[in-house]
Amino acid sequence: MLTKHPSIAQMLCQQEQEKISAEEAVHQQAIAANVINQTFHCLSGFTQASIPKPGPLAGIGLIHKDIFDLNHLAPGFGLTPPIPAEETKNAPVIQQLEDAGAVTIATAVMVPYACGASAQNANFPRCINPLHPDYVVGGSSSGSAVAVASGMTPISLGTDTTGSVRIPAATCGILGLKTSAGLISSTGVNKLSPSLDTVGLLAYHLEDIKLLLNIIAELPLISTEESPVAPRIGLWLPALIDEMVSTALLDVLGSTVEMQKIEMPEFAHLKVLTDQIMSYEANQLYAGELDQASCTRTLKTVCKQGKLISQAEYAVMLSDRSNNSAAFIEKYFTDFDILLLPNFTCSLPNWSEAEIGHPDFSKEKLIGLFHLMGFINYLGLPALSIPIGKDERGRPLSIQAVGAPRTELRLLDFARKIYVPFGE
Repeated sequence: MLTKHPSIAQMLCQQEQEKISAEEAVHQQAIAANVINQTFHCLSGFTQASIPKPGPLAGIGLIHKDIFDLNHLAPGFGLTPPIPAEETKNAPVIQQLEDAGAVTIATAVMVPYACGASAQNANFPRCINPLHPDYVVGGSSSGSAVAVASGMTPISLGTDTTGSVRIPAATCGILGLKTSAGLISSTGVNKLSPSLDTVGLLAYHLEDIKLLLNIIAELPLISTEESPVAPRIGLWLPALIDEMVSTALLDVLGSTVEMQKIEMPEFAHLKVLTDQIMSYEANQLYAGELDQASCTRTLKTVCKQGKLISQAEYAVMLSDRSNNSAAFIEKYFTDFDILLLPNFTCSLPNWSEAEIGHPDFSKEKLIGLFHLMGFINYLGLPALSIPIGKDERGRPLSIQAVGAPRTELRLLDFARKIYVPFGE
């Protein structure tokens, strides 16, 4: 009998034990996902499932954010269900998974235009957090997080521009990996801010992330065999963090991790640069859609700043980026192997507190979901959101582990020491 969250290896073992064909296994997963979705509302559509190819993922049905090109389906991009498009082919990262035997059985609801830190989306029913219906589901890869947390799929591809994999993962008590810049192909993936967009993974099991990275990574990952036996850990707890959150993080980490507290004085400047680049690029892409009824208030707000930035100013920001990244890496990853910092500045809010226009809406709590995220995209670094327990309100508590470029395997190995799936 499998648990609610079997790993890919466990799912494959069950297929073998029960002598189920890969095609039948995928069919059963699609049926189960349809049933579960009636409760959690996280899917934007089902696909015409293909016959699984032989490979290490044969018989595994996967659900991905509705931002990827699929065979004969263009992404709905949070605006509509996937759009029939005869000429559209799988994005390369999707094709890599299907060549390994996986089958895409459904697409996951996302925030329109991939722009938003909560799951707020007027085009679909509200995504329900499997941990508790009152809890917010983060964005923009909201449906992917719910699909994993509810047991529909063992792992899901999402995208992360300024936290859109890590935020929903943390709100749903699962793992969320923002990968190094350029590690995974972004061809065939709708854009928000091309300089910051990265393809990431949301999962329940660390070994599943590692398995998929070995299939889809397009750059060599740094081997963990070269890592120190005990990684050197730096901990940054910004002063703006809610005292309850910082106390809970110190209580949990202090008993399991040897670490040194650090300051990060360049954070504010890096955040400004991130926001400016995102605003400029989003405005370049979507200025023509800002007056349409489908355009969200969040995208309009993001693009508003971009209108004030000249092409020359943008070019300077891009040219300075590599130097800023190199300086950050030299400063922090000479003495440390991993940096830890909170995901959120506050305890996990209710969905109503992050819903723009709701009477309970709190701008401070919405900002608290993404404030500490985007600068990592600007720097091009990998970051893993790791659930580590509960805060004093009983809500999911998580931490970001950040590494130097292409050290995803080191982050995954470190996570084994502190990862506590919510509820365990």
